[in-house]
Amino acid sequence: MSPLNDAELDQKALENFRTYLQFVTVHPDPDYGPAVKWLQSQAFQLGLSCDLTEIVPHNPIVMMCWKGLNPGLPAILLNSHMDVVPVDETKWSHPPFGAEMSSDGKIYARGTQVSNRYFTVIRPQLADCCVLVSYDFVLISKDK
Repeated sequence: MSPLNDAELDQKALENFRTYLQFVTVHPDPDYGPAVKWLQSQAFQLGLSCDLTEIVPHNPIVMMCWKGLNPGLPAILLNSHMDVVPVDETKWSHPPFGAEMSSDGKIYARGTQVSNRYFTVIRPQLADCCVLVSYDFVLISKDK
């Protein structure tokens, strides 16, 4: 991964956050395909291994691994999910999957409190050439 300065890391985190919020993964019939492909591309860009598992058909689990020096030590698991609950678009002042940003920096989108924070944490650490002692896993499941 090429070195990025703090402003570039902040901008990349914002872009990724807004992109991830635009995937429509609404229950009861979510389409996880585009979100999964995007997550896999993010793992590739970060140099993380990435495995896709479907224990239940059409219900993917994305497991990314940032390998540390000693796999025998306890690992850290960062757990997230891709789905969002149904939304009544008539009650929104902005499109719920538009990830629009206001002039004061507020982002309006469904799922802003549960999505994508782990790439925001991992990318700067990788940019600083941080080496983990144990393993760090990011698990993104279909739902809670």
